[in-house]
Amino acid sequence: MTRTGQAAIDAANAHVGHDMPQGAGYCLQFTRECFDVGPVHASAIDAWHASITPHPGDRAVPPAVPAYFDSNSPHEHVCISTEAGTYVSTFNAEVRKYSSLGAVEQAFGRFLGWAEDINGVRVYDPDDDEEDWMSYLSYDEQRRVLAWADQGQPQLGQIRSLVDQIKPNTDRLPIVHANSDQTLAVVGQNHNGIVSILDTLSAISSPSGRALMVAFLVVLIAAVIGVIVGILVAVQAGAWTAAGLLTVGLLGVFVRAARR
Repeated sequence: MTRTGQAAIDAANAHVGHDMPQGAGYCLQFTRECFDVGPVHASAIDAWHASITPHPGDRAVPPAVPAYFDSNSPHEHVCISTEAGTYVSTFNAEVRKYSSLGAVEQAFGRFLGWAEDINGVRVYDPDDDEEDWMSYLSYDEQRRVLAWADQGQPQLGQIRSLVDQIKPNTDRLPIVHANSDQTLAVVGQNHNGIVSILDTLSAISSPSGRALMVAFLVVLIAAVIGVIVGILVAVQAGAWTAAGLLTVGLLGVFVRAARR
């Protein structure tokens, strides 16, 4: 009878630290025997190409499925995924435990994907995954998962509340009902304005931007000094109207700067 789920994981873990009696190069045999599946294909790459339920490139690998890798061997490589994102694999003749998908890739090569079957025998049922995956965690890990779920409920409620407010708030905007093209234009202008402000802030935060800001301040100070000199010259020449206009303009600059 085919082994699946926890039974296949237990069979794989029981071999960790031991050697394959046949020696090196029997990754497919080891993996299929964890599922108690008979021989069909001669190599891992043949089994991968013949899979009827492949998941190429899908790194969300569930427990207790065959996972395939592009190794430096022409036969490629296959191993079994086990609990909590770990893997059990042959390495030469030795059976080893790997802590992650990345760790297997470092040992063998690029991840090809995983399959729901091996040698034509289905060993994984997606409908069982939601019920069984918690059983692969330790007691402490299960407690942490449940605690995270409980903590997330208030945030989900807040998000739902904000989403529920979007439609009523949008309906209260007369511009939406008046002209959709005008709405898009206003939104585009606001977006462009925000992008412009962000670009300016990014530029100012860079070394070249800070130099540009210093240059701008120098020009501004020079302009203010020029206005003051112009006022003094106008006063000496008796051009009181010109002096008054320059003074009012200068005061207006200072008032606006103070407000900001």
